[in-house]
Amino acid sequence: MNKHIPELDGLRGIAILMVIAFHYFPEIYFLKFGWTGVDLFFVLSGFLISSRLIPYINNRDILLQFYRNRLLRIIPLYFAFLILFFLSWFFIVSKHTIVENPFYTKYWFAFFFFFQNWAYIFFPGVPIDALNHFWSLALEEQFYLLFPFFVLLIRKPKRIILTAGLLTVIVLISRIIYFTPHTNYQSIYWNTFFRSDSFLIGCIVFILFNYFSKKQIYFKIFKFLSITSFMLVLSGAFYYKSLLMSNPSFQTFGYTCISIMFGFILFQILEKSNKYLTSLLSNEALQYCGKISYGLYIFHWPIYLTGFGMLNKLLKNQDFSLSTIHYFNVFYSIIITFSISHLSYKYFESHFLKMKYRNQNIKKYYGKF
Repeated sequence: MNKHIPELDGLRGIAILMVIAFHYFPEIYFLKFGWTGVDLFFVLSGFLISSRLIPYINNRDILLQFYRNRLLRIIPLYFAFLILFFLSWFFIVSKHTIVENPFYTKYWFAFFFFFQNWAYIFFPGVPIDALNHFWSLALEEQFYLLFPFFVLLIRKPKRIILTAGLLTVIVLISRIIYFTPHTNYQSIYWNTFFRSDSFLIGCIVFILFNYFSKKQIYFKIFKFLSITSFMLVLSGAFYYKSLLMSNPSFQTFGYTCISIMFGFILFQILEKSNKYLTSLLSNEALQYCGKISYGLYIFHWPIYLTGFGMLNKLLKNQDFSLSTIHYFNVFYSIIITFSISHLSYKYFESHFLKMKYRNQNIKKYYGKF
């Protein structure tokens, strides 16, 4: 069950390219939907952590092994970046900038304890800044913290899938009840509970594929739900004339529908039912993007914002429009982001990934994660 599936690296590569495109090309209409790359990451995470927990539920060391592996994968690069960022923020950034943006001064500690998404929700008027995208990392870590206990409590795969399905419906209904026309979309979009359906759908896909024999029936059901979800998402986008996450239809039923669509794509990959999709995700460049996606996600946004600020100051007396400066910055940001992420993966992250396998039992249970 833990056999490495290269196509999932390709799918992760698509997810990170969607997010980068969303941030780097906000003026291109169809790329405004690139924010859903984060939802694709969530569905993949739900699938992968289920594959690392459910088959080994009777292993008494499962919690220790799971959290050890997660810490080795997430913490080193994340903490290294945070330390560099906050050292720069408090000792290099001008006092004027710090006064203008008090969020990091008041809530810097939230990032080290992975609850920055809640700090963003409850701190009014958060500006667009270098660490905004870290909300999703907090949400993932909160899910990683709680999900193993959910699995250990229920234990049986069929009970887990029923509970996960019920919780998905509860999350969907809760968002609909909570939403009002005056609701700040970020209070839903960054909310751990309201976004947990994506992880649960990933878990459901894992159990359906590995513990239920009539895969073709479930594949057809998933296909029907996916087509229905696509029509609902499309209708909501047309009605509100928006592909952004703030679209009211997305805030209510749309996030769940998008996750179902990604869940079906994941099911297709596992079933190898779509040769074109399999061929696309077998692309080596795309798979490598997936392998270095963690670094790409962390670095791409602060590099873009820093580069835009520097170029804007450098070229402010030249006859360049903001649009021209933007595209200059995008060009250099892509080169720098991919270069740093490659070096990070090769010379920093891979060291900690190897540590995961030093214990023979951990390698036996976890394979490539």
